[in-house]
Amino acid sequence: MQIGHRLQQVRQHRGLSQGRLAQAIGVTVGTVQHYEHGRVPITVDRIEQLALALHCEIVELLAPPGAPVSAWKRRAG
Repeated sequence: MQIGHRLQQVRQHRGLSQGRLAQAIGVTVGTVQHYEHGRVPITVDRIEQLALALHCEIVELLAPPGAPVSAWKRRAG
């Protein structure tokens, strides 16, 4: 559940709705809600997709809830 809280924190800091994030990674809004509430486990592959969509490093999604969120990073490509 800890990663779900952190996912929500980073998403909100980036100003993305659950719908926009869901669209970016090809899942439903319900799936993003399940991730954020710890109802569905998040695979390593999905964490990579989330990090790309949120313009952050994977380690940022694995940080404890409440840890500072880095500034938006543009990725090459």
